[in-house]
Amino acid sequence: MKVVERKEEPASAESNESVHAIVSYKWYDRGGETEVSYLEIYSQYILEALRTVIESYPGNNFDACPVYLYAPYRPLFHYRKELKEYVEAHENQEAKLHLLLLLQYFNKELEQSIKTHTAQVESTPAEPSLPYRELWMIFPVGVLIVSGAGDDMQVSECTDLEYVEGGLFGGPPQLKVWGKALTHDGTSSGYIQYCYKQSQYEGLKEIKKLSVLPLKFHPRKDQIREKLIARGKKFWSLTGMHYRYYKGLTTALGHEIDRREDDYPTEDMMIDSRIIVDAKMFGVVKAPNRIRIFEKHKSPSSFGDEKADLTDDDYLVCDRRVPGFSLFDKRWCWFYVDLIDEIKFDADAFDSLHIPPDRKHLVRALVQDYVSSDDDFDDLIQGKGKGLVFVLHGVPGVGKTYTAEAVADDIQRPLYILNSGELGDTPQTVETNLVAALKLSTAWKAIVLIDEADVFLEQRTSQDLTRNCLVSLFLRHLEYYKGVMFLTTNRISSFDLAFKSRIHLALKYQDLDQSQKESLWDQFLKRTKNIDETYWTEELIKEVSTARLNGRQIKNAVRTSNTLARSKATKLTMEHVGVVLNAMNEFEDDLNDETQDPFLGTSPTALRRLSMLGRAYSFPEKE
Repeated sequence: MKVVERKEEPASAESNESVHAIVSYKWYDRGGETEVSYLEIYSQYILEALRTVIESYPGNNFDACPVYLYAPYRPLFHYRKELKEYVEAHENQEAKLHLLLLLQYFNKELEQSIKTHTAQVESTPAEPSLPYRELWMIFPVGVLIVSGAGDDMQVSECTDLEYVEGGLFGGPPQLKVWGKALTHDGTSSGYIQYCYKQSQYEGLKEIKKLSVLPLKFHPRKDQIREKLIARGKKFWSLTGMHYRYYKGLTTALGHEIDRREDDYPTEDMMIDSRIIVDAKMFGVVKAPNRIRIFEKHKSPSSFGDEKADLTDDDYLVCDRRVPGFSLFDKRWCWFYVDLIDEIKFDADAFDSLHIPPDRKHLVRALVQDYVSSDDDFDDLIQGKGKGLVFVLHGVPGVGKTYTAEAVADDIQRPLYILNSGELGDTPQTVETNLVAALKLSTAWKAIVLIDEADVFLEQRTSQDLTRNCLVSLFLRHLEYYKGVMFLTTNRISSFDLAFKSRIHLALKYQDLDQSQKESLWDQFLKRTKNIDETYWTEELIKEVSTARLNGRQIKNAVRTSNTLARSKATKLTMEHVGVVLNAMNEFEDDLNDETQDPFLGTSPTALRRLSMLGRAYSFPEKE
């Protein structure tokens, strides 16, 4: 073995190969401390051992000659036991001498570090701990590591590590540990890379208190393993496209790309919405933030199969998050797998619609036939007229929007709701946003609801070219849309005649009659789960429903009254409803004076009746 220090000129590789098994190089700083130390290995016996025992290790090429190993010689430390067994089993004495030379040099160079590791970790003290500079010893390539807590906990397989010294502009010193987690991008499965960071600290620190640590040192390792294997199976069942419910914290992507970072910025956001899990579409729409697989997995290409050819160790390292779209918030997000639930569809929603029974049956028949039919009937022009379009028109608050929601729940399809404000105010932005929304809706087989679509449905005139353009582009996209679409409007009198031939069914919604209002009051009161049903008699409900309120106002009145009752820790009674109705009366009275809109509020007679009703029940107590 030859030792070369800084003052010597390194010999050529050819001359070293013919004379030396190992050449050690040491470079010192001005203070005499070792700055760089590495080995050049020429011995074919040692090279064969490295290729056989270790095979591969990040930053090292064992197929080369010579092989370079840099201090602190991580491959030798992490495979020291296997190398020792290899030496003991080897029959060639010369090979043994070469290998023992390597191990002896290694043990001498790392003598103090090995002693620390043996005393603090291998001797299994009650609370194993290590100094910051020796942490690399517990992170061999391939070891399972864990970081985070709760829904954010991630187990991955260690792939590499690096000490970052920081500096004036580089931030504080820290240890970076890389791990790989199993995921899918909507097309194939494979591994993505995570980087975990442990800040520098002084003295010893318990391993279990590190921000990232080997799973075997975690005090709850058995419970974590069981929980995350189950989560991994759930993750695998969510590959592909799925319609689910989510409530909790998520990482939401911004709408505009950050040109400096060349990706979409993210922010933490609370979500309470139905969602679409779809990694493939996420990669198309948010390409800079797409899942980047750096290593393929041997799993089958078909997704959503809980019986896929995966082991428990595969499930254990599955990603903790999946990408998808929040339908309520209109945001692409990363959703925690643990917080994703099945949707509880309202099976009674459609039956509770307050529209004539024959119209209700017609809507259900048209929609169910459309979504279940394989009919390839087409327009004379290919691709035209393959959608199903409804127009719902009438006064506000009588169930137009609720009809689309009820139909979506009835057939258990996503509902993608749009309004004119979200689409923009110029023809260019409207077309861009409309095309994007319809593309997503088609991919997810969602029902589209364009609420308050008056601006797109109004009659074109020669005075307003911008609105003419909006109506024309909407007509064109409507004709080529392949799916179920509901359009709601309050202004059927200004309807553009070109839409007549593109609509399959138009439904008019009248003011609620007395029986419908009684039914809504009864329905919303029972949904509060904060009433005494013996108190809310049929007569009392009939009396309160005489107020001229639409369905939305009834819902808001009950919700506000219930909030008032809960704030007083009491059951919901007419006392609370009376307070709310009186406040609504005053607002409606002032609003009617200002707007003179016959659709807002009630007649003066009805207002007086409503006010009297509120006062009459201001303070009664049920015996």
